[in-house]
Amino acid sequence: MKFRFVSPNVERTSHYLIFVTKGFRGYEIMKDIMAGESVPKESVVPTFEFTENPDRQMQLMLADPHEDLAITLHSSLRGKTCTFSRIYEQCSPNTNFIKRNFRSALTILEQHGKLSAQNEDGSKRREGTFGDKCRITFNE
Repeated sequence: MKFRFVSPNVERTSHYLIFVTKGFRGYEIMKDIMAGESVPKESVVPTFEFTENPDRQMQLMLADPHEDLAITLHSSLRGKTCTFSRIYEQCSPNTNFIKRNFRSALTILEQHGKLSAQNEDGSKRREGTFGDKCRITFNE
């Protein structure tokens, strides 16, 4: 995982902060911290960049990134059943998506009838919520 620092004087990278770990939990913690420090802060998907001149960092978002993530998840997990934690662990490395982005993408798929989900103990689950142990089945 890398976090880019942009030089305040010119539009180029001044340095990177790189984090390496063997365990997913450490990766998840650092990804959340780095996402919180990304500029612009109001970005839906973190940039994992910091610049003192955020005006230079204009983002052009033509499509909803959650829709793109939803399509990717459905195509790669079609016909499979996994917990939310497992999906996040397998699919989030090397992306800018964080847990809340995955939950939004899964909500989109649920609204379109492309997945079904239930709590691990089989109890009633509120639609649009995905706990870490929630079992998710992707429809064909």
